[in-house]
Amino acid sequence: MPIHFIPNDPLVQNDFPMRVVKPRADRGAGKAKLSVQGAVAEGEYPVGTPEFLYWQCREAALASIAAWEEISGNFSRWQVGDTLKVLPDRGEDLNAYYDRLGLNFFRQKIASKTYFSGASTDVVAHEAGHAFLDAIRPDLWDSSRFEVNAFHEAFGDCVAIITALQDKESRVAILSKISSSNSVEALAEEISEAISKAVPGINAAAPRRARNDFEWGPQGSLPTDGGPGKLIFEEHSFGQIFSGCFYDTIVNIFSGMASQTEGNLLAATQIAGKLLVKGIQSAPQRMEFFREVGRFMILADGQDNGGANRAAVSDAFQRHNLALGSSITLAPSAAFAATAATSGATKKKGIQNATDADMTTTAKRELRGLIGAVSNKLSISKIKLAGREMQEAIHQRIVSLDACHKKLEGVVASAAQVALVGRSHNALCVMGHVSNPINTDKDVINYVDSLVKHGRISFESSKTAGRSMVASLKDLPSGITHQVRDVRGQKTLLRVRFACS
Repeated sequence: MPIHFIPNDPLVQNDFPMRVVKPRADRGAGKAKLSVQGAVAEGEYPVGTPEFLYWQCREAALASIAAWEEISGNFSRWQVGDTLKVLPDRGEDLNAYYDRLGLNFFRQKIASKTYFSGASTDVVAHEAGHAFLDAIRPDLWDSSRFEVNAFHEAFGDCVAIITALQDKESRVAILSKISSSNSVEALAEEISEAISKAVPGINAAAPRRARNDFEWGPQGSLPTDGGPGKLIFEEHSFGQIFSGCFYDTIVNIFSGMASQTEGNLLAATQIAGKLLVKGIQSAPQRMEFFREVGRFMILADGQDNGGANRAAVSDAFQRHNLALGSSITLAPSAAFAATAATSGATKKKGIQNATDADMTTTAKRELRGLIGAVSNKLSISKIKLAGREMQEAIHQRIVSLDACHKKLEGVVASAAQVALVGRSHNALCVMGHVSNPINTDKDVINYVDSLVKHGRISFESSKTAGRSMVASLKDLPSGITHQVRDVRGQKTLLRVRFACS
């Protein structure tokens, strides 16, 4: 039987009316699956009923997976396994979140209207985006770097945009407005309306927009709070810079095509999406993470498309004050572990691959010195970037949070210091740059200050779960994203969910 489905956000049905559609089939063998709670029989249920919400949320989640697979290939496993729970109505709240246990959505009555976050395809796709990213880059979950976390939020918005543009009727509807404000680049309009009624004047009381004029600025250059829709130092707000770069990349690629058809808009979206996937798969965790992802998008375009979209990507990032300069991403910077050429032997020239054998005890010791590591712990693995084999060395720097809040005295957080290692002439070299200890500490402290400012931390230490486990969240306010936990006797600030309240 057919069902009712809103392909975008409930508040923009003038642009994207509710449809009667055949529900998508359950996902088969070899594919990541959903367990949507509260199953009911198929039917054309009225908006606002639990039955409508079930099918709307299910269809939106499956649509987001289909869109994701168009750019990333077969999706076979979530971070937690082959099946992820979806809870269309977990209770009363003005929120939605991903917590590694599932996608969680809520309802909230304000005046005479009840808002359902799970009724918005924008919101469902955004939360699914967190789960997609967590599946391919689980190392980003506990990162304490500000831009890494802002990117996670931006990525959810990018997935919502890709999901919307995967739909032909939606592409046709905005074709003439793709370069200006429209209901695809504006996200989660209805829940923003609800926030504006419940807590007027706060930053989230306006939809996030991907077609924006926000410019990147270094930490310390933005306020931590501001009115609706202002750019502030908060991960959801700041993430609009990257979602802006991504949306503008789509626009630039599309504008350069021979004809402005909905089919070419789909092609432009998929080109940009594939570059985004390649970029995030390779980008090392660094302080200016948006720039890193953009640089690796350009490198991926060079590998896959002969650089056909280089200008489209670089111009999009430049519009938001992010000059990429991708050529320096894998250029040798600091040499270490140099060896003298053997008498009579030909000296090695130029840049070569770095092998496992190159990472000797001496090399590791010198590399730790370059990073400013305070311990001997250094995780090293072989990677291939832009057709070159290198070694990736990661040191988890432990940062004290004593200065952030009195309730964080004795608590620490960690941030990855990543060095890409190649060989140049007769020495190993750090390729590109590596975050130094001072900037890493600053990055972490600024991020935690932002979490404190926006009420995201549960300060009471929990001993029920270590770093690798997901604790029970039922007793935590849903706006909480981080909790102090006891990890092997050390109080540590760890993420428990990505919340979009």
